[in-house]
Amino acid sequence: MTEVATPFFPQSPMSPLDDGFDSPPLFDGRKLKLTIYQDPTCPWCYIGEREMQWALQILKEQEIDVKVELEFRPFVVDPQLPVDRTVNKREHYYQRYGNNALLWQKLVVARGAAIGIDFKFGGPARSPLLCQRLIMKAGEIGGGEAQKALFEEISRRVLEQEKDVGCLRVLSESAAACGLMCAERAIAFLTSDQLQDEVEQEVALARQKGITGVPFAVINDKYAVCGGLPKEKYLDAFTKVVRGEVTETCSMNDRR
Repeated sequence: MTEVATPFFPQSPMSPLDDGFDSPPLFDGRKLKLTIYQDPTCPWCYIGEREMQWALQILKEQEIDVKVELEFRPFVVDPQLPVDRTVNKREHYYQRYGNNALLWQKLVVARGAAIGIDFKFGGPARSPLLCQRLIMKAGEIGGGEAQKALFEEISRRVLEQEKDVGCLRVLSESAAACGLMCAERAIAFLTSDQLQDEVEQEVALARQKGITGVPFAVINDKYAVCGGLPKEKYLDAFTKVVRGEVTETCSMNDRR
């Protein structure tokens, strides 16, 4: 398994996966399947997802016949965060990152500003498990595109508006804003135990596969691209896979 990025300085490897994943044929026509492990409370996931979507748009313009399939899978960056109550987000960052917290925040703010994201670090923090259930439900309803829209909406509210990722109102309004389901239906789902076991199992499975940080994108069940990268890095990786230019021994580790 490839080494993933730290939360401070995202790196950019694309390497063959060597365990824990299926191994289909190396080149599957003009299909690009992206399995994206994410946490909507993670700024690098928000950055990476936006850059990734821009890269995909460019790819579709250059490679007209490519078919892109998205799937968002759950991850929890900090398993120690409580589910049933909130903690102060700023204090949490300082407890987690220590003396690097301010440097990390400055780096995130700069990267975000460059792509139109206005990061803020106040407000509450808690485990994203509840919202991950809703994102998984979005996949059942509308596939990867519905998951993408919901992920972006939740990330915007949590990371730009300092909302609570575990608040029923925030999540139900996010679902309604995306056209996924009405707020009442979202609350009914969130207050049930639907998909709770499935989400927890997926989170545990990701750890078992060796994923320790996100965003972590698996391409065609074969290669991994790690970290919140610039769109040029994603585009380079996606193009090589689509054109069949990646071999079993190819490893990209350009960290410029």
